[in-house]
Amino acid sequence: HDFDDSTVTQVRLLSRCIALRLATRTRVCACSLYSTHTRMCSCMPRTVIAQISDPHIVGPHDELFEGSDPVGNLSKAITHAAQRAEAVIITGDLAARAGTDAEYQGVRAVLDSCGVDVLLCAGNHDESQKIQSLFGVQGRNGRLDYVHELSQGRLVVLDSARAGRGDGALDVDQ
Repeated sequence: HDFDDSTVTQVRLLSRCIALRLATRTRVCACSLYSTHTRMCSCMPRTVIAQISDPHIVGPHDELFEGSDPVGNLSKAITHAAQRAEAVIITGDLAARAGTDAEYQGVRAVLDSCGVDVLLCAGNHDESQKIQSLFGVQGRNGRLDYVHELSQGRLVVLDSARAGRGDGALDVDQ
């Protein structure tokens, strides 16, 4: 695909569960701290971050919906995004149903097969502490909160998942 850099580009792969967004344009300009530009300012270098949302990965030999292929679709999305983006982040739900060990084995298999560093953010079907443990992500206060340094800034990841709840929330300390 040839992406138009003046817009937010969304690539939909075979599964409706995976959406890839390349958000590159809106940022606060350092030369004018009180204005937000929708066009690229010449004083700001360009940073591309690919966000893949809600892959709902199943465990090995499990199927989410008949004929669905979330594992294959996520692999394709990561491979494609990594060609163009400085960082690739998957925002939850990583797990299809309940954050089981088998589901995270499926996520691990995808990430290992792609050979690309991928940042993770928990969703309401995920277990934040399991993700920290199984994927070596260093969180804060039992949550999957962390900062990833980019060449031109920082990506701040905040975990809004709350155990036993379907909704999310940020705490005062976040």
